[in-house]
Amino acid sequence: MKGKFIAFVLTAAVAWFAGCSGDDAEPVAVQNPADTSTATSGNQASTGVGTLDIDSLIAASKENPIPCSPEEEGAFNWIETGTSFYRCESLVWNAYKVEPHKRGFDPCQFNFGAAWDTQKERDSTNYAGLDYIAVWLGDNDFYNGFEERMVKMCVNIHATPMVYAYVIAEFGKDHGLSDCDVKDSEKTHCTHGAQLIRDFFADSILYRYKAYAEGMREQLIYRLDVDADTFSTIWLIEPDFYQYSETASKQKELYDGAVQEGGGIPDAEMGVYFKQIVETIRTYLPAAKIVIDISPWIADKDADGFVKWYSNFDMNLVQFAGTSGGTSLAINTKIVSSNKATWAGIHEVTGRPILADAGYGAGGGSTGHKAPWDNVLNLKARMAEGVVGIMQMNAANDYPMRADTIRPQLKAEFPWCVDGVYVQPQSPTTPAVEPTETPVVDPSVTPTDGGTETVNPDADVADSGVVAPVPSESPVDSTEASAESAGDSSAPDAGVNMTDVAAPPTETTPVTEAAESGTAGEPAE
Repeated sequence: MKGKFIAFVLTAAVAWFAGCSGDDAEPVAVQNPADTSTATSGNQASTGVGTLDIDSLIAASKENPIPCSPEEEGAFNWIETGTSFYRCESLVWNAYKVEPHKRGFDPCQFNFGAAWDTQKERDSTNYAGLDYIAVWLGDNDFYNGFEERMVKMCVNIHATPMVYAYVIAEFGKDHGLSDCDVKDSEKTHCTHGAQLIRDFFADSILYRYKAYAEGMREQLIYRLDVDADTFSTIWLIEPDFYQYSETASKQKELYDGAVQEGGGIPDAEMGVYFKQIVETIRTYLPAAKIVIDISPWIADKDADGFVKWYSNFDMNLVQFAGTSGGTSLAINTKIVSSNKATWAGIHEVTGRPILADAGYGAGGGSTGHKAPWDNVLNLKARMAEGVVGIMQMNAANDYPMRADTIRPQLKAEFPWCVDGVYVQPQSPTTPAVEPTETPVVDPSVTPTDGGTETVNPDADVADSGVVAPVPSESPVDSTEASAESAGDSSAPDAGVNMTDVAAPPTETTPVTEAAESGTAGEPAE
C-alpha cells in the first residue's frame, strides 16, 4: 500500500512538472506527506531524486491533489522544519508555507507567554517571538523599575504586557494576613480579607491600581513614545477574588470552620468592587483587556457555583477568563486535579476565551518548564475547550524557538473570530442588581497609611525581580494537598526535569498526566 502511495505521489509530481516545463523537464519526485522522516531543514525540500522548490511543491499539491485517509484528517507533517508543512484536510494533503508570526497577543491564534525574570531580562532572545510577558503586581504603592523594564521589553519586541493584579492579597500581607491555605495562621485572607477590603478599598487598594495604571501610561507616553490610549495590555484582576465573598466564607466555614470577620462581602458587591477596579485601569489605559479569575474550587460543593458567581459581574467589561496559581493541567479536561471545574465548563459559563498558566511551586518558586503545555495534542484538546494562551512561569531558555515549531501545527478555528478578527461574545450571564449603597470611591485619594512602600519578604520586592507569591487555588491545606499528590497520579505536577529538546514537538502521543504530575526536578534552564 505504501508503495502504491509513493508511486502515486511520484506520478503526480512528474505530471505537474511536465505540464509546466515541457517534455524536456527533468522529473522530480515529491516526498510522501505521511512520512515524517523526509522533513528537512534547508531552503528546499528533499525528494527521492533531487530537490524541489517549496513554491513549486505547493503548486503541485493543488494541481494534483494527494489523497489522505479519514484517519489522517487533521494530521500535520513538516516538509521543511519551521518553514513549510503538509496538513491533511478534506481527505487531501495540502502543502503550506509557515506564515510570519503575528507578534503580540491575538485571541484569534494560540498565544505563548512567559513570566518576567530578572535573570533573563538583559537578553531579548529569551522573550522575542513570544506573544506576551507576564508580571505579578501588587506589593508596592507605586509603579517601579521591575514593571517598567518588562513593559519596555514588550514594546521593543512587540509582545503584550500581562499583569496579574494581586493587589488586595499583597496589601493584606502588608497588614499581617496570610494566604488561606497557610496552616495554623491566625489571620488569613479567608478570615480577615473581607474586612480589609471594607476598611481600605477606597483610599489604599484602589489607589495602588491608580498608581500602577497611571505609571504605565506615563512610561508609554513620555519614555517609550507609544500611544497609551491604543496600546494593548492584559490585566487579570485579583487571583482568588472569590475568597473574600459571602458565599466563599460560608463554603470555607463548612470546610474547616473559618469565617470572614464581619462576614464575607455580599457577592453582588464583589461585582461592584470589580467594576471600579476595571474603570480605574481603563481611565489611564483605555485599551486594557480584562481577565476575570478562575478559582477552580468554587463549584466543588455547588454544581451551579460558577454560574451564580459570575452572574455578579458585568461580563461586558471582561475579555478573558484566566487561571492564576496551583498547577493547571494541560492533559486533563479538569483545570486542577483536586477540583471539579473543567476548561470547557468555564468557557461555557463565562463565554470568554481562557488564558491558562502552567503553574508554580510554593510561594511562587520555580518548578521548571511544564512540558505538557508544549505537546501539540494537549494544546489542540485545550483549544477545543476554549483555551487561547498559556503562560510559563519558569520558561525554558529555548521557549520562543519551541513556540515557533508548535504554532504551525495548531490550526486555530475559534468561534469568537470572524475572518481573523476577534468579536467579543455576548455575555452569557446578567450582572446582579447593584446594592443600594454602592461603595463608590475616589482613586485620587492618597492612602491613609501614608502611601509609603511596604516590603513583604514573600512579595516581589520593588525592583528586585523576586516572583510574587502565588495564591492557593483550593481551600485545601498544604499537608492534605501533598498527601493527595502522593496518592494520585493526576495530582498537580511538582515540576518536570526538562532538558533541551533535540527535535520540535510532534503530534504523536500527548504527554501523560503521570508525566505532568512528576516529581520535582531541576528547571529546564
